[in-house]
Amino acid sequence: MGKMVFYNTKHQRLMIAIDWLSWSGYLIGEGLNSLPELECPNGYRLELHEGNNIFKYRAILYDSFGQKVITMLWCPKSPMMQYNLITFQVSNMWFYGLDPIKDVCDLAAQCFMYQFGCLSRLDICCDFELNRKRRNIVIGLYKHNIICGGKREASLFESSIDGNMFPKDFNFGSIQSAIRWKLYNKSLELKVDTDNYGKPYIVDRWAENGMNIRKIWRLEVSIKEFGKIMIDDMKTGNKKYMTLDDLDDTTIYCLFCDLYHKRFVLLKHKHTRRSNDERVYLIELESHKIINRKPDSESQRLDNSVMWHLIKVCESDNCKTNIRTLQASGEALFWFVKYNNLDGYFEQLKGCGVSEWVENLIKDNGEGIIDYLPTTRV
Repeated sequence: MGKMVFYNTKHQRLMIAIDWLSWSGYLIGEGLNSLPELECPNGYRLELHEGNNIFKYRAILYDSFGQKVITMLWCPKSPMMQYNLITFQVSNMWFYGLDPIKDVCDLAAQCFMYQFGCLSRLDICCDFELNRKRRNIVIGLYKHNIICGGKREASLFESSIDGNMFPKDFNFGSIQSAIRWKLYNKSLELKVDTDNYGKPYIVDRWAENGMNIRKIWRLEVSIKEFGKIMIDDMKTGNKKYMTLDDLDDTTIYCLFCDLYHKRFVLLKHKHTRRSNDERVYLIELESHKIINRKPDSESQRLDNSVMWHLIKVCESDNCKTNIRTLQASGEALFWFVKYNNLDGYFEQLKGCGVSEWVENLIKDNGEGIIDYLPTTRV
């Protein structure tokens, strides 16, 4: 389970796989602001390092061959973040290997005692060969003869064959989007025409599937706000939020197919009324229905309204003149945004994350943060 999927027909060869996976959780036990009790799984090596600008501590798990498996970060530096928060990220090569992804993720639970929180980011990619039809679609996208909804960015490279400029990548959607698409020349990125090309574990899978490794393009979807997406449980049919248990190959394949048909809509633009535009397909995939949007739009509007109210409270003069009141109001806003998965909407409104916004507001008013600790949460 959780392996790449080869989807081959008479006219195409595709490889669908996870390409990025990160999730968060909450440490359980004492000493969470320092070094909690760690255990290294048998046959692996666990190294401790300094953290980054967000977390104080970092640990990296390696296999017996010295290959990085999982990076773990914990103990947030900001008092606006939950004190026992921990994040995990799986190294890229494990999505193209032999071990099931779920087994790799389970290694994290052997290192730390923690409670799963939510998926933070999941990228699913589909690699395909660029034939004449797809090449025309790529050119059409660049020339706006073919359109895709949302913001679009593109860049060019000079072809070594004929010296002409040709598109090399497209980005669809903004950085704040809950779902963002990228279409790009993967063979060019990995420099497969050189002796020292990158990520041979991916190139080997292409060759294994009988694909021309010099003509591979990738369509990739990045999912970031899982509080806005629900899926059908493959066993019970009930709606649910995604967890690590849903990273099997069937669910990942069906999820990509559903997103592709619903959210990556290419239209041949006829420069007339939009209703006359004809849909074109970059790749041919089965139609699977697995996604269910978070229900109750009225509830969503209410959440947005409450968030706006909390922002106005933080920005009010009465709040800003009392540092303790500002800190308490900022914390209330932070947890409301996090609990209701409104990070993307907040960033669209304010241009930065809620934690950064609240900290800057506190620093610009009163005496700044003084001897402040967040309330205890599990």
